[in-house]
Amino acid sequence: MQEPVIIKNLPVTVPDDRIFMRLGRYRHQAEISESQMQYFTGIIADGKRLCHLAGSWLIVPIFSNDGEVIVVDGGDEFRSQGLAKLLSGCPQMLLFAVTAGAEIVAAASDAAASGHGAEALLFDATGGEAAEAGCGWLQDYVRQQLKRRGLLVAERRFSPGYGGLALDTQAIFYRRLHLKTLGLTLLDSGMMVPEKTVTAIAGISNA
Repeated sequence: MQEPVIIKNLPVTVPDDRIFMRLGRYRHQAEISESQMQYFTGIIADGKRLCHLAGSWLIVPIFSNDGEVIVVDGGDEFRSQGLAKLLSGCPQMLLFAVTAGAEIVAAASDAAASGHGAEALLFDATGGEAAEAGCGWLQDYVRQQLKRRGLLVAERRFSPGYGGLALDTQAIFYRRLHLKTLGLTLLDSGMMVPEKTVTAIAGISNA
């Protein structure tokens, strides 16, 4: 089996608007005073500095897909009708993960414990949006790499915990993507720590 490609520093910039949208404040920005906006953007800027985006990706051959269970190279199985439909006709899949790191999670936790609810929400939203943006960047990066080999990476991605793909599938990501090297821990519940981590699958097809 192939080894994953690990990128320790993803060059991703997260627009403030995306973070405000995540908070549900985008529609109400006109109601926020200038001093409040300066405060919010200052906290967001601090949060971005605390995000240390890193990722790992791997191309995995698909051996079979019966519409319910996908069996891949190495014998791992992914059971989900939604994922099976997404990967229909794909001979390979892209397995990938991105984490925003531990510092942004700790900052949100510390702010909440200190009674600074607004800061906690802003740090939390910044970390979440950074991880999502990192996934988009990594997917685009791999797309460009594989285009040279006549392969296409699908736009849509599929994550454990959604569409019928059990959360315990995270164990496959953790093992095959060597996520321990990114400082991640897999809990018995299937959750990753630090929590601002996204794992996903995208289909790979021939051009």
